[in-house]
Amino acid sequence: MWQGDLDVGEMFYNYLLDPAIQQFCGVDIDPYLGNKASPARMSWLLWRQCVMGLNTYPHGCIQMHSLAEEFLHGQWMDVNNPFYYESIALNFPGPLSYNPSKPWLCKFNTVAGAVANDMLTYRRGQNN
Repeated sequence: MWQGDLDVGEMFYNYLLDPAIQQFCGVDIDPYLGNKASPARMSWLLWRQCVMGLNTYPHGCIQMHSLAEEFLHGQWMDVNNPFYYESIALNFPGPLSYNPSKPWLCKFNTVAGAVANDMLTYRRGQNN
């Protein structure tokens, strides 16, 4: 069995802001242009990605991450999908069939005869 760890702590910068609020997020660089910017010249730089400090920042980014996970899992019932599984294998301590080298609970792919792939995201709570 293999396990990978992907640090998504700074993933928020990868998600786009809602187009309805993009026009309100940015920086006015007019004071730094040296001369007064003409009305025809744009002196407002817009942010397209999520930024720190927005009230909707955590909710929108976690929502988009969850949608991405759902898309990546695809149709788990398709035999060609790496996340395909047919049953849940139980391996709890106590019975004679218990094997300490195997997980206590896992999705099992009977076609491949192995533990099915899975992808989980741990989200730390605000008080942790």
